[in-house]
Amino acid sequence: MSKYHLVDSIQSTIDSFRPRREALGWSQERLAHSAGITLAAYAAIERGRSDPRSRTIDAINTALSQAEGNPAA
Repeated sequence: MSKYHLVDSIQSTIDSFRPRREALGWSQERLAHSAGITLAAYAAIERGRSDPRSRTIDAINTALSQAEGNPAA
């Protein structure tokens, strides 16, 4: 996987957070709590005003996946 493909993949994952959260009917606060991060940190990520670490992306993705019924994510 090229460096640019990896960056696109990470951005695609980040871009999926809001529609996935909204499909669950979750607030930003609920997702942030489930992911173990602050509301301010999550809101900044969702607005594209943050460059989150990979572990933060993983925590958000895992919280969403578990809520969607995909515990192995």
